[in-house]
Amino acid sequence: MKPFKILASVTLSALIVNACTPPVKQVDKRPEAEKNLVDRFHTADSIYKAQINDIKKNETLETNTATLSLFVKDTLKLKADQWIAIVDKIQVVSWPTDYIDVKLIVPKAPSSSDEEEKYPQYSNVILAAKESVSNEPLKKQLKELIKGDTVLVTGTFDTEAHNTVNFTSGMDSEQEIFSNPLFDFSIKTIIKAK
Repeated sequence: MKPFKILASVTLSALIVNACTPPVKQVDKRPEAEKNLVDRFHTADSIYKAQINDIKKNETLETNTATLSLFVKDTLKLKADQWIAIVDKIQVVSWPTDYIDVKLIVPKAPSSSDEEEKYPQYSNVILAAKESVSNEPLKKQLKELIKGDTVLVTGTFDTEAHNTVNFTSGMDSEQEIFSNPLFDFSIKTIIKAK
């Protein structure tokens, strides 16, 4: 009977201590500009997917695409400075010319679920870069990285004609344009995060 009382009091004490301990809050160390861009895409994605009528859905697509492109151009000034990203791909391509194909995933938040850790390529901004193999300083930085590494990246969003920023769906479906936007990007520096 005595071991039962000891076990019960230890269990009760552990429950009280556990209940009184505040939960550990994950600190989001991403730059504000990065968080702001990701949040805007998730809001646009929710609004877009909520539309049932095709006409409204198309109008929402056009409006949000233009708004987000302007945000990248005017507010972010086409720059990403020390953004936290995850390396998804680093590959040397030899045709039509030699270049290094780099794909980085900008996560929506510090991982909070097993599903997000298992499939990080979903619901995130994607930065796609095609860098010259003759850019030795950048090539040296890329040599130190592998798929899955968390990095700090600095660079610029590429623009099209008339200085507009275009993005496409990073998935096979254009329906996912706001949940997985893919930007053409030029990397200035990329280092492994500590």
